[in-house]
Amino acid sequence: ATLSAFAADGLAKSILEPLVPHLSGRASALLEAALVSAIYFGLSVVLLRFGYTSTLERLIDSLPDFMRTPIRRIFLL
Repeated sequence: ATLSAFAADGLAKSILEPLVPHLSGRASALLEAALVSAIYFGLSVVLLRFGYTSTLERLIDSLPDFMRTPIRRIFLL
């Protein structure tokens, strides 16, 4: 999780570097927070799907019945 957070922060900073001089302090902070969150969420989903498949299976098995089938289809399990 820590490495994913560092990776998300680094990617967001490299993406926003050309835009930061044109934005105010609050706007750039808000945009950076949103981008870091989106990247971190994406990395988490990818790691869950391909790196920690058994953990994902256990997580899905703990969900209510009506949620299991759609989530299994989303993750292609």
